[in-house]
Amino acid sequence: MKVLVLGNGIIGKQVQVAASSMGYDVATVDIKDATYNVDLRSQNEYADVLVDFQPTVIFNTAGKDQKLGDNASPLHSMDDKEWQDLFGHNTDLLFNVARTSLGYFMNTKLDYKKLVFTPSTYSFVAPNPNFYDKDFVKSFGYVGSQSVYVNLVQYVATNYAKHNITCNGLVPHLVMEESKDIDTTYSPLGRTCNPNELQPVLRMLIDKDNSYMTGEFIKVNGGWLC
Repeated sequence: MKVLVLGNGIIGKQVQVAASSMGYDVATVDIKDATYNVDLRSQNEYADVLVDFQPTVIFNTAGKDQKLGDNASPLHSMDDKEWQDLFGHNTDLLFNVARTSLGYFMNTKLDYKKLVFTPSTYSFVAPNPNFYDKDFVKSFGYVGSQSVYVNLVQYVATNYAKHNITCNGLVPHLVMEESKDIDTTYSPLGRTCNPNELQPVLRMLIDKDNSYMTGEFIKVNGGWLC
């Protein structure tokens, strides 16, 4: 099994750990500091990576996030540039990863063909402004781009099953290197998620024996959506 991890951030690094612990070969793709330093919005560059590494699992964690303190505008005052920089960037990347990955899988005779995406919790629930106090963050540019993942995963699972391709989603929330206490209104467990707590779910998603699950979203969010 070969696992190609798109994005080299906190979650991407955890996917690498999970895959390595299972004895799978792992390679990473990002703009820098990765096995393959390419722009995932470029079809040709990404296609070359797939041909070279020949993965059986493609796990996409790449995309622009909005962090606390980032400049973000409410929808009624968002300009075209901010929209394109966030929504346009994420959806262009997602579109290219999906079409190029599917094209690659359909032209191979692999026994396992897994696609995994990582939509935000905000694909399923609107950001509660009270959670962010006075810092307006997670604009519709971000939330809208994440919502596209839901339809994508379901579309791929439904329409590409006949090609032996499965597609699922990991939905993480509040994954932080430094643990913090959180109001139980927003996380019933009352704290953030330690990155290594993703490991059991990550191993399940990439496990070659997990071959009948497709079109599902596994939520690791401390009860945010209860």
